[in-house]
Amino acid sequence: MPRLLNSCICNGVGDGSGRGDSGGSDDDDNGSVVMMIMMVVMTMMVVVVMMMIMIDVNMVVIILTIIMITLSQLLTVRSYDGETLLLNSIQRSDMGAYLCIANNGIPPPVSKRFVVQVHFHPLIKVSNQLVAAPVGSNVDIGCDVEASPKAMNSWYRDTATLQSV
Repeated sequence: MPRLLNSCICNGVGDGSGRGDSGGSDDDDNGSVVMMIMMVVMTMMVVVVMMMIMIDVNMVVIILTIIMITLSQLLTVRSYDGETLLLNSIQRSDMGAYLCIANNGIPPPVSKRFVVQVHFHPLIKVSNQLVAAPVGSNVDIGCDVEASPKAMNSWYRDTATLQSV
């Protein structure tokens, strides 16, 4: 009797931005990874040609080694065999799509995609806290908020809530 094999594959872990999953299919995720890898390889080829023209061979070897290490990290897919995948001390970097594949040797194997969203408090990134403008001009003050679930943003001046015009 064939032995049941289950694998859980972490595929395309999120960037931790709190913006959630795109909701695309697994094929979309795989296609975007392949496209990204192709772009990296093409960029590497261009860089190598440019470096061969402009700098010595030793520098080319060093830079190529750095590029290959980076590329190997992009191609790494974490996997685990077993029926339960336990994510200890979950972090924002654990957000993303996880694929559980069941295969007992009798075609076809079946799979189920799980999306993990990590809830975290809002973080505010501001590029410039000091804004100066001439009298009568319009001013746009931007506030980049990362949160999961999505945060409700409000603006206040003194004690009154401001309405956007």
